[in-house]
Amino acid sequence: MSGRSDARHRLEYGAVRLLEATCNLVPEAVAQRAGAGLGWLTARSGRPRWAVVMEQLRGAFPEAGEDWRRDVARRCYAHFGAEAVAVLRLSRLGLDGVHERTEVVGSEVLEAARKHPTGAVIVTGHVGNWELCGAALVAAGLPMDVIAARQRNLYFDRYITRRRADLGMTIIPREQARRRVVEVLRTGKSVGIVGDQDARDAGIFVDFFGRPAATARGPAVLARRARALMGTAFLTRLPGVRLRYRLEIEALDSRLGVNALTQACASRLEAKIREHPEQYFWMHRRWKTTPPEPPTA
Repeated sequence: MSGRSDARHRLEYGAVRLLEATCNLVPEAVAQRAGAGLGWLTARSGRPRWAVVMEQLRGAFPEAGEDWRRDVARRCYAHFGAEAVAVLRLSRLGLDGVHERTEVVGSEVLEAARKHPTGAVIVTGHVGNWELCGAALVAAGLPMDVIAARQRNLYFDRYITRRRADLGMTIIPREQARRRVVEVLRTGKSVGIVGDQDARDAGIFVDFFGRPAATARGPAVLARRARALMGTAFLTRLPGVRLRYRLEIEALDSRLGVNALTQACASRLEAKIREHPEQYFWMHRRWKTTPPEPPTA
């Protein structure tokens, strides 16, 4: 790392720690409104990735009007401003804070995963608050590790790893997932993964909002290899002034093949996004990879 890059990374890390301290000094309601307000202001002024957001909303909701899509887009920015604040605060409050603010739907699936000798692979997506989803599962009584990519900023990477550990999660670096996930599952613990990134040429194409989306087969492959259960979990924000979430866990039919399981995860996520379109991370280019052209005769 060059000296200039290191200085920039230190500055970014310092800004995050300052923001964390500020968020924890003021009342929760004030911090939440400030985060949402900053997100809304970003959507009205700087508008980073606005074109991507609107393009994807047009593709996902072709029947909707442009005014509706703009409103969803602005509320999306506001949502993630508020959720960034929530992560900074709840990391300090720990599992008790997450548990106290979360209602659980599907506790029988958690119980089945706890009892299963090779645990479960739990797939979530970039909806609601995926960063706290793993913590909510742990707080609900499911021992689990989570797969995560390393951050380019090493200071921030160490910081977020500590915060995740404070919330009861052990991190499996993404580049080690193929080897370590099966080992973890065979101890009886479960593994969580965010499974809706564009998988480029390494994935398979499944239907997502009526369009082919390159999606990783890894979660289904690893679950079948370890003979683990498989399910989906989504942590969505509940309306109201007070910070509250709903954690919804559903089991998947583990007898399905890899492609069918991958499609089932995408379909579950799509259904959840249709319920809460403003809570999806539309800034991510989900349909970046296009299917290859069929061979000509």
